[in-house]
Amino acid sequence: MGNKQGHHGGCHGGRNPVPGPRGAAGPEELSGWSRDDLIARLRRLEECLEADTAPEDSRRMLYELQVHQMELERQNREMAELRAQLEVSRDRYVALYETAPVAYLTLSQEGVIRNVNLAGSRLLQGGPGGLIGEPLTAFLGRRDLARLEEYLDTLLRTGAPDSLEVELPGADGGERILKLEGTRAVSPRDEEPVVRMVLTDVTEAKEAEALQRRINRALYALSRVQEATREAETPEDLMERVCRFLNEEAGYALAFVGEPVKDEEGTARVLGASGATDYLEQVVGEIRWKEGPQGKGPFGRAVQTGRPVISNSVGMDPSFEPWRDRALAYGLNAVVGIPLVEGGRTLGVLGLYAEEADSFDAEEMQWLGQVADELATAWCALRHREHRRRAEQERDRLVQILEATPDFVAMATAEGRTIYWNPGAYELLGYDPETFQPGHHAIREYHPAWAYERLQREAFPTARERGLWRGELAFLSRDGREMPVNQVILAHYDSEGRVQYWSTIAHDLTTFKQQRAELERSRRLMAIGELGSVVAHQLNQPLTAALTYAEGTLHRFDNLQGVPVALREGLEQVLVQVRKAGSIVRDLHNFLRGGSPHFQTLDLNGLIRELGPRLATGRESRAPRIRQDLAPDLPAVSADPTLIQECLQNLMNNAAEAMEGQEDPVVEIVTDFRRDGLVEVQVRDSGVGLPEALREDLDRPLYTTKPDGLGLGVAICRSVIEAHGGNLWATSNDPEPGTTFHFTLRSSGGEAQASN
Repeated sequence: MGNKQGHHGGCHGGRNPVPGPRGAAGPEELSGWSRDDLIARLRRLEECLEADTAPEDSRRMLYELQVHQMELERQNREMAELRAQLEVSRDRYVALYETAPVAYLTLSQEGVIRNVNLAGSRLLQGGPGGLIGEPLTAFLGRRDLARLEEYLDTLLRTGAPDSLEVELPGADGGERILKLEGTRAVSPRDEEPVVRMVLTDVTEAKEAEALQRRINRALYALSRVQEATREAETPEDLMERVCRFLNEEAGYALAFVGEPVKDEEGTARVLGASGATDYLEQVVGEIRWKEGPQGKGPFGRAVQTGRPVISNSVGMDPSFEPWRDRALAYGLNAVVGIPLVEGGRTLGVLGLYAEEADSFDAEEMQWLGQVADELATAWCALRHREHRRRAEQERDRLVQILEATPDFVAMATAEGRTIYWNPGAYELLGYDPETFQPGHHAIREYHPAWAYERLQREAFPTARERGLWRGELAFLSRDGREMPVNQVILAHYDSEGRVQYWSTIAHDLTTFKQQRAELERSRRLMAIGELGSVVAHQLNQPLTAALTYAEGTLHRFDNLQGVPVALREGLEQVLVQVRKAGSIVRDLHNFLRGGSPHFQTLDLNGLIRELGPRLATGRESRAPRIRQDLAPDLPAVSADPTLIQECLQNLMNNAAEAMEGQEDPVVEIVTDFRRDGLVEVQVRDSGVGLPEALREDLDRPLYTTKPDGLGLGVAICRSVIEAHGGNLWATSNDPEPGTTFHFTLRSSGGEAQASN
């Protein structure tokens, strides 16, 4: 007994032994015991019961045995409940694992699938049972096998989580991209290292990334084209910049832009290129855009059709045969020609060459098409900008011309209000641009009445109907002078065909008319000179004969007795006058042949007094009275006495002849010393008056109002006066009858000028 108790620690020992039934351990005392302690205690109690013990001890041990048994049953119930909960949780986690949208699988060290959920089975295109025991490499493409083996080895060796993207061939011939995210673990069954892996289908994400890259690439390309457009000065500069970007940044072996030349052969002109330009220089002379063998390439067909033309395999494309060998020699295996179209018109072609075949797929062509559209728009905009710049330069040049021209240039509204004068207009009419505003005045204020009437009656209606009128008009200067002009009037219309404004340019004809009058006068003077020379020559012969006869008669009178004294004196006077007439004819002949007057100091008043009585000589009608109003302080003039005397005599005779038949004809002669230093002589009559045509053109030869006149007198007189540096003109005596002839001479105190 004692040995057993010692072996088992005693029937009263163990954890918290209690004495007898009265002190036996209750259930509350055993609740803190572990299951193993309870089982050990029961076994000791059973051994004690089998031993020879006292009844009291047996009862106490039986009690404790019952209590321990109850505690074990309670703990068994709790364990069953816990096991049920664990099974529920396990089933829930298994269901979650199986139904999760994320693909999970477990791989052995050899890469064999040991476990896979439904999502993984669907992703690998197989059933769960059919995938177990299969190597993962059986589902991947060839080029990913070695990469997967290396990846698994790294995971098992380092234990660090890592990822890998592989391609998964599909049943439809396509490929999907899987992202493997794995980590090393230990199998709970055999405690071997395994790989837990998550599989994610990233195909759509990759496609989205690729699409985003293409979009970004296209946006970047478009931004570069726009940047080139802003910076480029010419189309050639624009094309060079874009081609450099496509070659250096987009990676094409050759980029060029060609323009179809409108010639007979249909050649191309390169506007810009970058890359394999040596190849381009060799073939550009053989590129055509018209029909023919050399017009079947991408450039020619792009121009002909207005659509992109792709050759993704230069070596296999028969249409590229003319350039194939040289392209392949430069490593160019794919080419595309993209037309640059704006407003339905093909401006040129963007040509791109790539080293890899099949480089121009649909996605690539999409962004290249956007680049081509932007380039065409930029090209067109640059052309418009260039045209506008040239137009502005032309406008500036025209404005400079308008500002510099001495001609009158102006614009006016359709109602006739002036809106612009050029400096020449101000200069011509004598206005100050700082103080005079032509817009505040009407057109009629700048024209004489007859010119404005012609504007309204003829110029504006014609310009309104035909767009242009030209003719001769006149302006009124600030001081009231009438200025003849050759004027052009243009009508400018609005979109509805109504006159929006007028523009005009007028050339001053004053100098021209003066020069033309001078030329005409010179021509007439030449005619007068020639005719006068002939007349002087013809007069000289009878005068010479008369002089000979008179002198011979006087010699005979010397040998005769009883010749009346009056007859001799009369013949002597005839001889004096003939000699004088001969001298006048010689001087006149010399003057008309271009000789210079013989200037002397001459008293005009004295010459006039001397000539007065001669008006009665040889006249059949009543001789006119001479009324002289001679300035008492008239200075002497520098003149040829003979020529001036003949002018005065001619004008006085003309005045007397103009009053033939009058009861009391009077020729009035007036002299005056003017403030400008000239001496003026006036010969006035009260006759029928001079025709207006002759008043305005006194040097017209052979024009006369007298039936027996030659029409040379006044013309010769004007030539004589002008040869003395003076002027001769005629005015009407309105409202009184008759005409007044005026001429001026320089006083001898001033500088005498003679002009032949």
